[in-house]
Amino acid sequence: MKKTIEQYLDELILNIKEDNNPINTIFKKNNDVASCNFIARSTGVVSGVSVAQYIFKKSNNKIGFKILKDDGDYVNRGDVICVISGPINEILKVQELALNFVRYMSGIASIVAKFNLELANLDTELLYSGHAAPGLEEFASMAFVHGGGILHEENKNYCVLTSNTIARFESIDDAIKAVKEVDKSIKPIIEVNDQAEFEDALFSTAPVIRLNTSKEQVIKNCSIINNDKKILELQSEVELKRLRLTAKLGYKYIIIPSLSDAAKSLPVDLSFYKRFKKVK
Repeated sequence: MKKTIEQYLDELILNIKEDNNPINTIFKKNNDVASCNFIARSTGVVSGVSVAQYIFKKSNNKIGFKILKDDGDYVNRGDVICVISGPINEILKVQELALNFVRYMSGIASIVAKFNLELANLDTELLYSGHAAPGLEEFASMAFVHGGGILHEENKNYCVLTSNTIARFESIDDAIKAVKEVDKSIKPIIEVNDQAEFEDALFSTAPVIRLNTSKEQVIKNCSIINNDKKILELQSEVELKRLRLTAKLGYKYIIIPSLSDAAKSLPVDLSFYKRFKKVK
């Protein structure tokens, strides 16, 4: 059974090991109440704030968490994302775990937002590829949405039929029929890798064709051949400078795997700024 996000985080919190950093050891000798900020060290879109809040509150309900920049908000260098307060040793216990999620997810949200800006006023959307490090798929998809991308039918009611799958049947329509016999509500997407496969898919009953290629001429040719007959998806590592031009060819959805699979983390730091009396 697939773990929920909460179950996944609970296990991480439970398995946190003591940090042997001498500075943290000094802090942990007392139980002072302290306050600190998560601070953005670069411009971008923040994501993972709700995850960080869950981590701190689940770890210790005495920790306060005030959100100043919510998931999906733009941040500038120096902006305070959230304020955390509570027993200093409890904050230190999970702060690195929370920071890592905010950095990772904000990195994805920021690059997606940058690419999404190129699609302004066009009828094209960035579609989540599902590519992410094992165990982090749910977090990557959340961050993708925070950056302005979308999930295909909320990851439900669609089925991608690859050329390897279709090869088991007499035709594309036979493969579609087999899928429909399992669940009539499923929307088949035919994935093709070249122009010849595209032309075969064009004469099938599938409403959506996903072209998986990086060849610019094939991308252009297939859009011309389609002539608005089918809904088109393009899965390709399209460069930012070519994204708008590619979208104008008529692709409804563009899937760029590296946006979630190889996004650079957004630098976010924790900064203590005030210490109060000891907790009794």
